[in-house]
Amino acid sequence: MDREVNELDFINIVSTIGVVFLHVNNCFWSFSSTERYWATANVIESVFYFAVPLFFMLCGVTLIDYRYKYSTRDYIKKRFIKVFIPYIFWSIIGIIWTHLIFSTNQGVFKISLKEFINLLLSGNGIRYFWFFIPLFMIYISIPFIAFLEQDKKLTVFKIYILFYIVMNA
Repeated sequence: MDREVNELDFINIVSTIGVVFLHVNNCFWSFSSTERYWATANVIESVFYFAVPLFFMLCGVTLIDYRYKYSTRDYIKKRFIKVFIPYIFWSIIGIIWTHLIFSTNQGVFKISLKEFINLLLSGNGIRYFWFFIPLFMIYISIPFIAFLEQDKKLTVFKIYILFYIVMNA
């Protein structure tokens, strides 16, 4: 392919590499002051911490003006087929796998329907699926932002940022 790599592609590539580093750096989460590797793991975790927030930003940048490419109905359909259905499918598989096969219950599925639904809706069915919940919130927000007039979007973004700071303070 003769296409030049643009800025968004570059950010996507760097973020992908960052996420790979974060996933293979699992030892960071089991702190041990006596292990020498933990200091290196801490550096890796700190250096590549930007990766997931960048993916969320890329999602916003690439989808915020979807209305110029396709309808809101198509936008929802694409997100549903490409992300929501696989999330539900693999979360169910992961919950069953974790709570039936790798549980201490010797093959007995001991999880209530309420716990099952909570794991599914919280993103905790599979350890690394936590990011789907904020991603779904971004997907839900984008059509509302897309319908704003271009000159009003900056004001809405400022309100979002202020709301984020207040909610996380």
